[in-house]
Amino acid sequence: MYETWHLVCMYLVGTGSGLILFRHFIKEHIITATIDTLVEQEYVRSYEDDHGSIQLYKWHDIEDILESLRVAEIEEENEEDDTP
Repeated sequence: MYETWHLVCMYLVGTGSGLILFRHFIKEHIITATIDTLVEQEYVRSYEDDHGSIQLYKWHDIEDILESLRVAEIEEENEEDDTP
């Protein structure tokens, strides 16, 4: 009925399609669900930076994050004061 090379081609196409779909599922669903769970448990927190992207940080890193945000705000205020 089918020749061997037909079966080999169908096997390769099916296996490739399955791997691509599984990889997409892993990236989109499992990783997103894990990050959402960590945020809900407050192990990981997030904030939106100036470019609109969401930055994640651990709860014990908050002091470093706040300090860098304060420095950025001070620099912005200094730039606004310098403009005529």
